[in-house]
Amino acid sequence: MELKMIILNDCLKYKHPENIISSGLLSLNEVQRMYKRTDCLLFPSKLEFWRLPISEFGTYNKPILAADLPYAYETASNCESVCFFNPVKAEDLANRMEEVIRKDFSHFEKCRPANILLSGRR
Repeated sequence: MELKMIILNDCLKYKHPENIISSGLLSLNEVQRMYKRTDCLLFPSKLEFWRLPISEFGTYNKPILAADLPYAYETASNCESVCFFNPVKAEDLANRMEEVIRKDFSHFEKCRPANILLSGRR
């Protein structure tokens, strides 16, 4: 299985390995086409504010891996398949990514508004 990571709106000045694609700026239609082709959204940001990609991708009812932080719970509220990982423990993220590759979604669940109160549980 060949895996590719696509970085939306990434600064093109950075050199990436071959399996990382830097999209540059995309139109809304291009972003929507990218989401349709994507199996799982990874959103590791530690910045505490509303994140549009989580909200947008959530409408596709596909798995989302997001940082276990309050903003992510609020943003992913009502998304069908979300797994939160500890953003300061690389091993936690690596384990969740391996599970996605194996199509093991046992750690994923619907994110309900009440889950916001559970943030930081790991």
